[in-house]
Amino acid sequence: GNYGIRKDLLLEYSYNFHFQSSYYGTTWYKGQQHTAFAQLRWSKTMGKHQLLAGIPLRYLWYDDNTPATAKLNANAPSKQLMTAIYLQDEWTARKNVTLLTGIRVEHSNIQGAVVAPRLAVKWQPAEHHTIRLSAGNGFRVVNLFTEDHAALSGFREIVIKNDLKPERSWNANLNYIGDAHTSAGIFGWDASLFYTWFTNKIIPDYDTDPQKIIYDNLDG
Repeated sequence: GNYGIRKDLLLEYSYNFHFQSSYYGTTWYKGQQHTAFAQLRWSKTMGKHQLLAGIPLRYLWYDDNTPATAKLNANAPSKQLMTAIYLQDEWTARKNVTLLTGIRVEHSNIQGAVVAPRLAVKWQPAEHHTIRLSAGNGFRVVNLFTEDHAALSGFREIVIKNDLKPERSWNANLNYIGDAHTSAGIFGWDASLFYTWFTNKIIPDYDTDPQKIIYDNLDG
């Protein structure tokens, strides 16, 4: 839901619960997850600038019957508290040029602080023709046992070599959109060129030891 505190200030909130009970052969997997979210979002137009800012808060509680949520043979549910702040400015520099800049700083009690900048330019050289160039980075926290059920479906030993870091990515995208209005109808076309560079990618290693599945962040 959401609640308008003022014309330029909005409170958004949500909660969801997920429960799963599955068998992989004779291996029983039982897991549950609670996610609570709240965000204050502020927006304002000042001349040629459209400003946006927000303070999100997310709490995630996760428990299952695998070693992922156990310590010293005792149950230890995963508890993540993520707080962040983001700022964005969409500036109409000219009639046909818009520049968007933004930055997000997020802190988690598990992975620490992560900074994610964003930059985008939109140019309309002529009517019905739009070119966009954007770049930025993102990150993702991986929950191994909920995303990779191969870890539960066989006889292999699960080995987590290190404290796994969040997966990161840098990306750039060049996009062109055009259309033509004719007596036969409207024809449109879209072309994109994009590149993504991943770091800290988590991929299970099945080959080093046939008796194990080894999880670690890739180097590079």
